[in-house]
Amino acid sequence: MKYVTADDYRGALPHFQRAVELDPSFASAHMRVANAIWQGGGQGSIANENIEKAYALRNRVSRREYFHITTRYFGYLEDGEKGASEAELWAEIYPHDAEAHYILADNAMWKGNWEEAVKHGLLSVEFNPHDNRNYYNLAVSELALDRLDAAKRTCDQAIARNKNDAPIHLIRYWIAFVRHDPKEMENELRLLGDLAREDPQTNFRLLLAEMATEMYYGNLARARGFFQRLATIQPGVSAFWAILNAELGNKSEARAYARRATEGHKPDEGDFVFALAAAWTGEISLAEKWAAGYDRKSPLGWLLQNRYLPVMRAALAMARENATEAIEHLRMVNGNTPFWSNDPSSIDGMMPAYLRGQAYLQLRQGKEAASEFQRVIDHPGIVVNALFGPLARVGLARALCSSR
Repeated sequence: MKYVTADDYRGALPHFQRAVELDPSFASAHMRVANAIWQGGGQGSIANENIEKAYALRNRVSRREYFHITTRYFGYLEDGEKGASEAELWAEIYPHDAEAHYILADNAMWKGNWEEAVKHGLLSVEFNPHDNRNYYNLAVSELALDRLDAAKRTCDQAIARNKNDAPIHLIRYWIAFVRHDPKEMENELRLLGDLAREDPQTNFRLLLAEMATEMYYGNLARARGFFQRLATIQPGVSAFWAILNAELGNKSEARAYARRATEGHKPDEGDFVFALAAAWTGEISLAEKWAAGYDRKSPLGWLLQNRYLPVMRAALAMARENATEAIEHLRMVNGNTPFWSNDPSSIDGMMPAYLRGQAYLQLRQGKEAASEFQRVIDHPGIVVNALFGPLARVGLARALCSSR
């Protein structure tokens, strides 16, 4: 498990696959193959096949391993409520099991329940201080609550264990960004650059962080340079470039990038952010097609029904100039979250709150709009370097003018 605790899922995968080859009935090995593939960015169909095998064999394992498998399986089904229930029962039966608390922290992060995430993050670190994943969740949650000193201490503890932990260095970069500390930001970029030479995933994270920072400060020529490099690695990053151009008023370019993001993908295969980009840029028929495909694929998915689809439908309503409908769709969405992920790596922090502010602005309800934009500004540890940080300041100025 040394590879997993070091967040090296690609290194762990061959060992888990070998275990499955030696014993095809090894349920926990199937579960770990699936998890390593998901975490390492591998082929989803093989991961799905393995988690289904693990779930079919779940009654052959210990009670603790049973919980390992069922929580991962319900995650695969995107049934967050059942997954959380299993994890809560797991922690109740095995209160000192760090993995149960790690999963509960992760679930709380997805829902924007940051205090709950910190509680379980602290317990996961206490019960297993050798696993850097636990430090990651704890530090991100402390950052989200603007507890920058605590987040930095958590990162320092993790780095003391593994100085080459790229995700932890990325959190230290985010902390330095929020603190407006360019020297420390540059130091972390240098360290991440060294690690990126050996790891494609770290290289992608580094380029994305640099693009986001340049977008945040309005250095669009430099941001475009990072975007072009990212697009050769992951064409889907065009979705974020489409949203940026839509906000800048470059409508035709925004739509072109939204269409480009979906090329070569089917609605049940690509990232849901593709549908959002289509909606945001006014590609209504494309967005509707993608939303319908996802709804059919995972009708019970908690994130789908409580965040992704409502935000996408709100963006669609805004494209149709129906701000009242947009606000209704956003009522079920916690504004204190990113849209796509549960940490700042998705560079879309506080998007739901920003979109709600734009809807109120469209209705000329300046006071309500100002409240939403201020919410974005007041949570730098969630927004970090996402483009909705500076855009919220523009929105706030507009809202204050309209309320006079």
